[in-house]
Amino acid sequence: MDHEGRWIPTGGRAIWHFDTGEFEYVRGRFVPESVEFNVPPGAARS
Repeated sequence: MDHEGRWIPTGGRAIWHFDTGEFEYVRGRFVPESVEFNVPPGAARS
């Protein structure tokens, strides 16, 4: 996904690979309007 001229991931997930099968324990996506670049230390929004 292109956001303000930069490529950012659209989402991701984390999977454990067990002998008995896969277990997905997290899944997420980025909200383009919430991404900020070059934020100085201590200035992050919550």
